[in-house]
Amino acid sequence: MPVSSESRRLPRLRFNLWSAGALIIALAVAAPIFTVLGLAFTDTSDIWTHLYKTVLGLYLERTITLMFGVGIGTLVIGTGTAWLVTMCRFPGSRIFEWALLLPLAVPAYVLAFVVTDQLEYAGTVQSALRDMFGWTRCVTCSDGPDPKITGFLKSAPWVAPSSL
Repeated sequence: MPVSSESRRLPRLRFNLWSAGALIIALAVAAPIFTVLGLAFTDTSDIWTHLYKTVLGLYLERTITLMFGVGIGTLVIGTGTAWLVTMCRFPGSRIFEWALLLPLAVPAYVLAFVVTDQLEYAGTVQSALRDMFGWTRCVTCSDGPDPKITGFLKSAPWVAPSSL
């Protein structure tokens, strides 16, 4: 039986509000990629020379060190915890079976932003420490340093007296 030309025709693409929204989101997500690709094809010979002479070696060394450190740490901790949860039964092991998968559900950059936000000056960790120990005044405030802090620093053997 011959196939008509209508049945072989591709479905017609429809452009509606959902398509426009999806296109805008896709372009916003792809914008950094397009920017990096655009910069890759521009003339930046003096920038690479400057980076090579100043910081590129240090950046490469730290990147490689970080890469191997994270790889070894993940191998040891990840394999060790996976083996413990699989081979041993202990209180909470069934919870750990699921909890060990949670880092896979959060992209690394989102987790890095959360940790940074928690540990910064206005974050919950430093705020809790300041509340717990009464660190309410700044050492470099215009009305002078807190006497409790400077007294502690002057009595500390690791601080040179000339630094206060």
